[in-house]
Amino acid sequence: MSEYLQKYNDIMKKYYRGEFGGTHLTMHDILYRAEEPDLFDKMSLDDLQYLIENTSGIHKQMFSYLKSKKEQEVQEL
Repeated sequence: MSEYLQKYNDIMKKYYRGEFGGTHLTMHDILYRAEEPDLFDKMSLDDLQYLIENTSGIHKQMFSYLKSKKEQEVQEL
């Protein structure tokens, strides 16, 4: 598992334990409070694919969008 996937998993564990407060937060807010606001930008296409394959629902859609965006950026270079 990559360093960034491990960071993501650690951050989400903290969120579910309530370490960022007791209210529902957006992913943006979670990453901001964890002081990793650009974590997804640092992830590779393989990292994002792993998240797509291992999540469901709205998170799966979000990771698919992020992967498509990153693929477009790579093609433009």
